[in-house]
Amino acid sequence: MSLSGVVIFSLIVGMSTMGGVLLVRFFSAWTKRNSLLMISFAGGVLVTTAFLELLPEAAAKSSGWAAATLVGLLLLFTVEHFMAIHECQEVECDIHNIGTVTALGIGIHSFIDGVVIGTGFEASAVLGIIAALAVIVHELPEGAFTYGLLIANGQAARKSLFIGWAVALATPIGTVLTFVLLKGMGPGIIGLMLAFSAGTFIYVGTADLLPQIHRRPNLRLLLVMLTGVAFVVALGYIFK
Repeated sequence: MSLSGVVIFSLIVGMSTMGGVLLVRFFSAWTKRNSLLMISFAGGVLVTTAFLELLPEAAAKSSGWAAATLVGLLLLFTVEHFMAIHECQEVECDIHNIGTVTALGIGIHSFIDGVVIGTGFEASAVLGIIAALAVIVHELPEGAFTYGLLIANGQAARKSLFIGWAVALATPIGTVLTFVLLKGMGPGIIGLMLAFSAGTFIYVGTADLLPQIHRRPNLRLLLVMLTGVAFVVALGYIFK
């Protein structure tokens, strides 16, 4: 895919983050009621994309795919560990210890999502599109969480909206930079980057998103998660 096409896709992904921000800003009640449905679907999409799309391609290109997957997983764990990105969704937390710093962590996270998309497009247009769609469904609830967290921390609505835009732009920046830097790289490097990307998807899906389904038994959430799985399987079948 051309650079202009990658830029367009990356901007669409960035706007999905702002979509989550605007949902909280203007439809907070609806967002609160349906947030677990969005999270369940996103969790199914991310994990399935990692195992059925990114990892097989990575293993075909590089023998070091397993180590690179582990690096991606551990990197996001480290970012979240020190910046408290998701802990307040699951346990009580001291709200004054999070806010802008947490938004910085989510910005780093969004940049890494851009790296995933850029790597996918460098491998193939199909893989790039699937990765972009996976990030879109993940960034929507993440944008909502970012804005809601900042408001809860006492930030002014205007400043929270500005930070939301900054987080949203991190994804297209990461996408374009990665796509440009990987141009001309050998398949081994591409394979390692795909495995790294898979590791980040596996971590977000299994550590951040899917555990929230276990708050209480809920068949509806399980079915929505499985719908996310089926969505990626269908995309892979259609495009290939």
